[in-house]
Amino acid sequence: FTLMMGSFQHALLVVRDDGSFRGLLTTRCALSALAEEVSAETSVEAWLASHPQGDMPRAISPDAPLMEAAIMMVERGLHHLIVKEPDSASLPIGVLSALDVVRGVASARATDPFTSLCWLWSRWGPSSCALWPA
Repeated sequence: FTLMMGSFQHALLVVRDDGSFRGLLTTRCALSALAEEVSAETSVEAWLASHPQGDMPRAISPDAPLMEAAIMMVERGLHHLIVKEPDSASLPIGVLSALDVVRGVASARATDPFTSLCWLWSRWGPSSCALWPA
């Protein structure tokens, strides 16, 4: 979990030493581990083994439309999907988060540069992106 927090990521793909895919570790997993008071000595492999990720598919093809990903996330109560080719033997390509989907849909529908926080930040500075006045 330290690696996840140190890299400012909300999800990590877990791969075994032999290169095979093991599972997905998310901030939700971190909260569960904290609530369970899991020892710092517990390996990720051991923790994942004690928390099966279920039979619910959480993988999506890299060619799938963003709306398909959004629907899958909402219907299954997921915040992250594993992006991989449809064949079950393929390794994951990456992780798609709910925030990625929202950003993708928003940028596809943007009609002017004011919809981009990056543009606002570069043009007017950090205070232009604040939700409340300082």
